[in-house]
Amino acid sequence: EGVWKSKMKYLRAIYAQEKENSFAQPEFFSFVKKNREWLLPYAVFSALRDSYGTADFRDWGQYSTFSWELIEKMASKESPLYTDVYFWIFVQYHLHLQMVDAKRHAHSQGVALKGDIPIGISRCSVEAWQYPHLFNFSQQAGAPPDAFSTDGQNWGFPTYNWEEMEKDNYTWWKNRFSHFAKYFDAYRIDHILGFFRIWEIPAEYRSGLMGHFSPAMPLSKANLASWGFEHIGRTGLFIEDPYTKGKYHPMIGALQSEEFSLLTHREQESFRNLYHNYFYERHNDFWYNNAMKKLQQLIASSNMLTCGEDLGMLNESVSRCMNNLKILSLELQIMPKECGVELGNPANYPYLSVCTTSTHDCETLRMWLGARNGTADATPEECAEVLEKNLAAPSMLAIFPLQDWLSID
Repeated sequence: EGVWKSKMKYLRAIYAQEKENSFAQPEFFSFVKKNREWLLPYAVFSALRDSYGTADFRDWGQYSTFSWELIEKMASKESPLYTDVYFWIFVQYHLHLQMVDAKRHAHSQGVALKGDIPIGISRCSVEAWQYPHLFNFSQQAGAPPDAFSTDGQNWGFPTYNWEEMEKDNYTWWKNRFSHFAKYFDAYRIDHILGFFRIWEIPAEYRSGLMGHFSPAMPLSKANLASWGFEHIGRTGLFIEDPYTKGKYHPMIGALQSEEFSLLTHREQESFRNLYHNYFYERHNDFWYNNAMKKLQQLIASSNMLTCGEDLGMLNESVSRCMNNLKILSLELQIMPKECGVELGNPANYPYLSVCTTSTHDCETLRMWLGARNGTADATPEECAEVLEKNLAAPSMLAIFPLQDWLSID
């Protein structure tokens, strides 16, 4: 917070000193004109956020609802926020110049730049303010339980209203990708599984265990009866679909629940089969087609190399889609994709992949390798051996966190 305040103090001073020079540049006028669709709403949003002291636009009174009439009014010279609006435009303009210059310099040195496309947006963001129809604010995005989080994850982001996005062929996404290509040569799609299906948690819940996949094909009462579950309420093993009343999803943590333990042996066996079918078989083609119609359009919107973070609860549809679209997978030794394998072997990685030793979601190489070896810390020699194996992998790219490079000395 202290660093942010210091930077803002300097930026305000530079803005007062340099704004007339910047505004007089033909490149500035061109930048504002080309990026008007996102730039003006962003600048007005930022000015209103600072004025009200909160990014929650629902507390902005008459300004809580976005309109282009409001944007034009706030960005006009008669507006009391005019100076603040153009401060944020000034900042974005110079960030653009610096990023373009960085890319040019990197290319001159034989270096490619890889960026990151986040999966979610904040509930209190300009995107949520400008395009509320594109998001489901009654739901929260997250991830189902896994070996790293027994309660699952709740990120708090609203989920995407894909049906609404499809009406204009995913223009919002295409604009993000094409703008990104100005600064990067390759990109990583964060949580690419979200393009197949997202783990949705109703807004009233905090635990990831209360979630369900969306989109999905929930089970009708007739479907459940065919598996031997006529009485939904008695078992407590299902969660009702928020979009279609009277249809149900098996609860992700059902197999470990008390309700499951109270079933007869025959009922338990039937539920296990239903559970496996629902999560690993029923949706394969459905999720494959769902991702293909989005991703092939988005990938075609730029010439960047596409990489996907495909870690988590995988099924056959994910690898099939990524292989067909030539999207590089992410290979991480401590999260192997082979069932029953504790530590992956880099020698077996596919060519169309990025291999790494750690991510922002897990421990550093020294930490996980030390824990695996039963010591407090791994030696430089042990760390170097792991890096060498990853560098020798068939993967197209090997990208390691800085701390893992430093661990070899």
